[in-house]
Amino acid sequence: MNDRVKNLLKQALQVQDACNLSGILYSWADAMGALREAYPDQGTEFYNTHPINVLFASKVADLTGCAVNFGDAYNKAMELTK
Repeated sequence: MNDRVKNLLKQALQVQDACNLSGILYSWADAMGALREAYPDQGTEFYNTHPINVLFASKVADLTGCAVNFGDAYNKAMELTK
C-alpha cells in the first residue's frame, strides 16, 4: 500500500466527524479517483467495498438520514417525475 492510499484511509476516518455534505462528496470523488489510480487493475467490487468507500458511504448515509428517509424520498421522487 502506498502513502497516498494510507492518507486516503486517514481522510476517510476523519470524515466521520464532518458535517458538510458537499465537501464530503468532493473529497469522496477525489479519493475514488486516487484509489483507481493506485489499483488500476481491480474490478468494481474491489472499489465498491474498499474501506475508504464504505467509510465515506456510511457518513453520507448518516448525514442524509438514508436509513430512515429512503422510502419517503424514493416515493416523493417518483411522484415528482410523473
